[in-house]
Amino acid sequence: MIRRALIMLLGVALAGPAPAQTTGPEELAFWDAVSQGNRPEEYQAYLDTYPNGRFASLARIRAHGSVVLPQPAPTRSADAVVRPTQASVRLVNGVTLDLDATKLRTSSNLRVVVVAADSPDAVADPQRFVEDSTPVHAARQRLTVPAGPPGRDEVRLYHIPPFADSYVVGGRAPVVVQPGFAGATLGRDLAREAVRLGPLRFEATHRDRPMLVQAAFLRVRPRTDWNVEWFGGRPVDEVPRQVAVLSIGQPGVVPDISGSLGEIVCLLSVGNQGALDRLAGLQLGDPVLVSGVPTSWSNASPSDPVLLDRCVLRS
Repeated sequence: MIRRALIMLLGVALAGPAPAQTTGPEELAFWDAVSQGNRPEEYQAYLDTYPNGRFASLARIRAHGSVVLPQPAPTRSADAVVRPTQASVRLVNGVTLDLDATKLRTSSNLRVVVVAADSPDAVADPQRFVEDSTPVHAARQRLTVPAGPPGRDEVRLYHIPPFADSYVVGGRAPVVVQPGFAGATLGRDLAREAVRLGPLRFEATHRDRPMLVQAAFLRVRPRTDWNVEWFGGRPVDEVPRQVAVLSIGQPGVVPDISGSLGEIVCLLSVGNQGALDRLAGLQLGDPVLVSGVPTSWSNASPSDPVLLDRCVLRS
């Protein structure tokens, strides 16, 4: 018995240690990809390919769910709730929002703007941003703000957090803005241009240059609201009765920093029955297309930054 044991030990000693298991480069690459993904089905795929592979034992454990897989980090809840009342809006109408900004009470300079969805969050030009955005309160509210460019847009609520000096996004929501009339200028954009350029530069840019303007119908002003400045200083009584004063713009929007609603005054000739019928059939918010010569010399107030002279209602 002793002799037999010595022979067995001698045989093991002569044979030396068991050869180490070798792993090919394909298996190593496969395992690296599987371990990075760290998904049970991928570990099972490794076992199906290499049932006796170097990492088979570990793969069986992970494939059968005995390991806790890392979970994605929880998404931080929005600071504010921004909810458009409609998923899609017309370009000439504003975007109506239900807004809850109560979580931003310690912030300052809360402003809402509608921009292209793929535009960066950072505010590159603070002055221009203030001109194009709408101020809001840190409270629950419903308001209408100007629409953004046609296409997939995003409503963003910006604010400046405590002890900070730059704007950050505190809430956002998607909205689709439908395209308007091809080749026409949006009334809101024309009104903003008048405010930025001032009367002299605006007049120099547009004098005697008719243009197409698209906006929403707001109202037809009664003669008691007419301003003599619209007619070159002529008394209202001397103005032919075949002229109507049409207001177009965006219904319900909040005034901008200049107090302007972006409302455009249109001196419209209604000398035939067809023009009267079309004017009488317009409802608040209906899209309209007009042509005329823009001027800001004869505006009555900052709320009417542009006057369209020789205005014609297009189809």
